[in-house]
Amino acid sequence: MFSPAGVPAISCNFKISYDLKSLIHLAQSIECELLAEGVERPEEVLFLKEHSCTVFQGYYYNKPLQIKDFEEKCLLKSSLLP
Repeated sequence: MFSPAGVPAISCNFKISYDLKSLIHLAQSIECELLAEGVERPEEVLFLKEHSCTVFQGYYYNKPLQIKDFEEKCLLKSSLLP
């Protein structure tokens, strides 16, 4: 798994946008799963999806959780489904 060090203000900086596209392409070319961290805004999600990066995390989805809180929010609720 390849994980760049966060997704900075993509829409504000052409160089950052170009660098991220290059990193995404590199990870895909060596068949490495890519995890983008630090996703905070809808435009960052859109940028990543447009460039075939489909696994990301960050404050856009949720603040960091303690293990117990994560289990309650994500694991226990999903196990209740039929």
